[in-house]
Amino acid sequence: KDPSKDYGFTGLCMYHGIAYNGPAEYMPLDMYERQIQVNFLGFLRVIQKILPLMKEHASASLPGRIILTGTGGGPCSPCPPLLTAYMSSKFATEAYCQSLRQELFMSGSNIEACMINPGFVKPTMLMEEGKKLTNRMWEVCEKKIGSTKAKDEFGPLMDHFIEYSALQPGTHVSEVCKAAEHALLAPVPKSSYKVGIDSKLAPIVGMLPTGVRETIARHGIYGILSPAGTVKGYRV
Repeated sequence: KDPSKDYGFTGLCMYHGIAYNGPAEYMPLDMYERQIQVNFLGFLRVIQKILPLMKEHASASLPGRIILTGTGGGPCSPCPPLLTAYMSSKFATEAYCQSLRQELFMSGSNIEACMINPGFVKPTMLMEEGKKLTNRMWEVCEKKIGSTKAKDEFGPLMDHFIEYSALQPGTHVSEVCKAAEHALLAPVPKSSYKVGIDSKLAPIVGMLPTGVRETIARHGIYGILSPAGTVKGYRV
């Protein structure tokens, strides 16, 4: 298209997100609420404000695109331990995008909704910010239950997860941008863009029988398949 012309508002990409990780038994509910507010409801607030404007400008020759950020292999991703809040927020986003896409189609709009599903992406600030959130989580848990029981019980498991994450080579962040560019400009965008080999493999594992899927997920991070080795003191 001619960059000198004003085509209106036809594309929306949203990448914002945080990750509160911690043991489900002890992690405070306000952290779950914050996780959902940012990773899920944050998308909805923006879309409800922007969608009427997009409908005014989108056309058959210049269709509108709404691009949301999920995780890993999408709705078929295995759910590792300690990620109850994060994975719940991402699965909610996946369900929302699927339903929204069908509403847009059935109402005759010229707008598509797509998911970008990145695996480990580097370099980013996620590791350093994640460590800060984890430290905060332990502090709040201690204050909530009056002891260090949560950290004593699950601290080594969390430390192993952080080590595993640091050892992941990751996919360069520019690949996420390339996926978004395709979603914005392709005549027919994909419903989901799997970014990185880990993202492409995750839905394959996710479609296996539950016991097999969860065994592979545990061993991939905490056991014999993990670059960090096998975690000590836990059943894998």
